[in-house]
Amino acid sequence: MLVIAPPRCGATKICMDLAKSLNLSFVGELNPMYIDSCNEINEKAKYHETLFQPSYSSELYLTALTEHENFVVLVNQSPHLLVHHADLVILRKNMKNAFLSQANFFIKCRPYLNGEGIIQHLYLSFFSYYGLITYLDKYHKDIVWYEDYFNMKETCISEIESHKHGKAIMKYIDKMFAQNDSSAVLERLIKQNEQN
Repeated sequence: MLVIAPPRCGATKICMDLAKSLNLSFVGELNPMYIDSCNEINEKAKYHETLFQPSYSSELYLTALTEHENFVVLVNQSPHLLVHHADLVILRKNMKNAFLSQANFFIKCRPYLNGEGIIQHLYLSFFSYYGLITYLDKYHKDIVWYEDYFNMKETCISEIESHKHGKAIMKYIDKMFAQNDSSAVLERLIKQNEQN
């Protein structure tokens, strides 16, 4: 099962629950940074709420990518590139909160990043998100909404609030959403999903 989601939409926990209910293995987030031979520090296993992100061999990475029906596989780095293969998409009804949560997570696990570095990550992530909703606006996929699944609407931004560039980061997130039609597209997706 291939699950597509932008970062910080609750997808890791949802995939853990799905894997358990479907009696499948959850390989975690399918990202080359978690291939053993990459030797990257696994920040997700240390800082994420679930503390879950296994490392895997290059063989398992390739198998999960090409034979994902045998696993639950999460893609949330450049998810727009694989959405056409997705069995399930996970989004937030308030995607600003996902980006605030993403910035909060960066500050927590990458204290060496300055405000510009965090904004650069958000910038790249936003365009991937925009590509994802552009696809979903035309082609139907089943969507699980963070707020419905977890019965939560708020997001923790304590790290941003205390960061010296926190106000600039929040201002940038507001600007990302104000300068395009992403909020209108998301509203259409929410309404379409309620009708199905």
